[in-house]
Amino acid sequence: MKDQGSIAKFRVRLLAAFLSVVPISGCLTAAVPAASPTIASEAGRSIAEIRMLDATNGWAWSNCVEGQYSLLRTTDGGQTWSDVTPRTFPYSEYGGWFLDSQTAWVSTLDRKTYSGGLLRTIDGGKSWSLLLKEGAAPFQCLTAEASSCEFLNANHAVARTADVGAGSVYVRFFETHDGGISWTTVIIASPYPDNNLPPGTIHLCNLCGDGISYYPPTNVIITHGDQGDEQPKGAVRLSLSMNLGESWRDLRLPVPEKYPDGLATPLSPVFFDDKDGLLPAHILKRNADNTIAYSALVFYATDDGGITWTARPGIVELTSERKEWSFGSHVDVVSLEDVFVRGGPNLYVTRDGARSWRTIKPNVDFGLEGAKSKRDVSRMDFVDATHGWILISDHRRFAPYGKYSLFRTSDGGATWTELPLKIVP
Repeated sequence: MKDQGSIAKFRVRLLAAFLSVVPISGCLTAAVPAASPTIASEAGRSIAEIRMLDATNGWAWSNCVEGQYSLLRTTDGGQTWSDVTPRTFPYSEYGGWFLDSQTAWVSTLDRKTYSGGLLRTIDGGKSWSLLLKEGAAPFQCLTAEASSCEFLNANHAVARTADVGAGSVYVRFFETHDGGISWTTVIIASPYPDNNLPPGTIHLCNLCGDGISYYPPTNVIITHGDQGDEQPKGAVRLSLSMNLGESWRDLRLPVPEKYPDGLATPLSPVFFDDKDGLLPAHILKRNADNTIAYSALVFYATDDGGITWTARPGIVELTSERKEWSFGSHVDVVSLEDVFVRGGPNLYVTRDGARSWRTIKPNVDFGLEGAKSKRDVSRMDFVDATHGWILISDHRRFAPYGKYSLFRTSDGGATWTELPLKIVP
């Protein structure tokens, strides 16, 4: 796949659909000079998106107040924040990727096409440079639905763009090796050839819950969901190519015996090197009245780059008032051993790679994920086995206009402390 250092940074952490992007509309910001933020400017503001890098360093976007967002950076674990919002260029709120405490990319805003170029900082947001002009492809990957962008290091990045509609999704991948200045299309041969599509375009069933992941330089994995025809297949289904689609291998991973009639929806495999990875999969069954008979999360492990997978014995049985289980903030694969899963009011934790699980009842109310709940976890972000952050929303008004509360744990999720937003010069 790639060298050890690169792939460790390329792991697809599942808490935020490639982490850095929440597509939104409205609340567009004019690029005008702004005075240094003060405590008074925090009225009505809260952190709505967060990306922590380690126990102390991280980035965040504020919610939308009076037509303005703010891009923030912390060096003390979220106790205080600095406003590092780009002031010189129009920027696209929530469209960003954060590599380390100093290096980040933010999408610019083209008010006519709503597709962006690219800004970069290498000094923690003190200054920003324009890498690409507005409207340059493929930077819809930072703002468009089902799209994503991930920088493996300061020079190498993979961008995924997706066109979604009528139950289908058309996916293309791009790569840069110069920090985002120039991009080339990754030509992946589809297992479902269609001469009417541009080279490198993969047509998937979005309604089914299908997904695709590209692991440079040559590996591709397609995950297949059962949601399209609502017929259980008795297996978690994958298609694997190790040569950019020149050949494909179909895999069927048996579901646990206690869930033979459940619908399987695998998430993206998470790799930490060129061989070892974890694959989470959701297994769901509905009753005749559309209530949930069971909802479970199972894991499979590979040590040969995805050629073979072994089911891990630990299973997370979830409870929810929702008819569909949301993946957005629920699964955080931190390492091959450490995984956190939020299910309703509880936090489920494994320290042995999903061989066994422990249920934690936090000291704060996570909410119940249902329409009757007045609060819900909108984001969960752990950086190691002990340090993590959650955002709890007012539930009825998610990004960009909601009100959020930020909490931090230093004991693996049992005890959480609220961190009021404090912006310092």
